[in-house]
Amino acid sequence: MAAYRFPLETLLKHRLFIEERLQRELAECRRELLAEEARLNDWRRQQETQARRFFESATVGMHPSEAIQHHRFMTRLATSEADQLRQVAEVRRKLSVKRSDLLEAVKQRKTLEKLKSKQARAHRDAQHKTEQAFISEMAITRYNRRS
Repeated sequence: MAAYRFPLETLLKHRLFIEERLQRELAECRRELLAEEARLNDWRRQQETQARRFFESATVGMHPSEAIQHHRFMTRLATSEADQLRQVAEVRRKLSVKRSDLLEAVKQRKTLEKLKSKQARAHRDAQHKTEQAFISEMAITRYNRRS
């Protein structure tokens, strides 16, 4: 009985390789997103800290030049936070693209695996049918010899 060999095995292995590469890229993108969100949270904490310091200083009394300087600093922080928000949104978009690419790769691999399974089953059934025909022929021959 000959063993079944899937004719598209190389393609299946290649699709599995692509899927694993996309999984690594997705994991890297998730790590990047976590890092960017941590930076965003740092900017927000720094903004809150500076705002609290400003209000504490304002209650004690503050020179107008200090207030202007603080306002400029807070404006830079707000701009940096907005830039970081855009960066987080970009990484989220990239993550979404990677996720959809991975889903497509999984679908392609599973399609080939189903085809492989179906062809292997058909091969096994054909071999079983051939074996049964051979066994039946042998039984008929034996019966005819005895009679």
